[in-house]
Amino acid sequence: MAETFAMLQDWVDKGYLSPEAATWDQTIPFQQFAAGSSVFAVNCNWQIAAAKEATFKYGVAPLPISADGGVLLGGEVQNIGAFSKHPDLAKEFLEDSFFSVDGELTLLDTFGSIPARADASASSKISGDPILSVFGDIVQKQGRPSPSPDVPSKNVNDVENLVGNYWSRAVARDGSPDDLANDLIGELTPLLKG
Repeated sequence: MAETFAMLQDWVDKGYLSPEAATWDQTIPFQQFAAGSSVFAVNCNWQIAAAKEATFKYGVAPLPISADGGVLLGGEVQNIGAFSKHPDLAKEFLEDSFFSVDGELTLLDTFGSIPARADASASSKISGDPILSVFGDIVQKQGRPSPSPDVPSKNVNDVENLVGNYWSRAVARDGSPDDLANDLIGELTPLLKG
């Protein structure tokens, strides 16, 4: 972790990463990219429409991650209420709609959601598109469940906020890489235990 924080701080020092990134949400990096102010932005397929407005040639590439790393899968959340009078009917509906090949392709058409199912990702709607096909491939090869099953459900928000805050602190040079890593691990460990 200290190595990653040191890399972020080195990128800021070299001008590869704006120090303002410490306060950016996920929309600003793509706006910077689309305006031609940065070489790349880490984002997802929901930016395809905005990318089409760019006045330059662009593409999509998988993240350079280790074999243990992965791209966290987002998506639409569906639930069956604990007090549902017809939980079996609700489950059947979800399986036939959202969780089916046709359902995942409908979500692609409606919201731009990349299917997590390999058989749905094989659709020509994805494989025939030079941008969507890369996203589909990334999901199949690098996709990991989000949130991680290693994080207790009750602590997911706290873990995500904590890690995000430490990344921002590293970019802002709010501590040395070693101190930031040690402090993060100290605060993260009890959250991962439950």
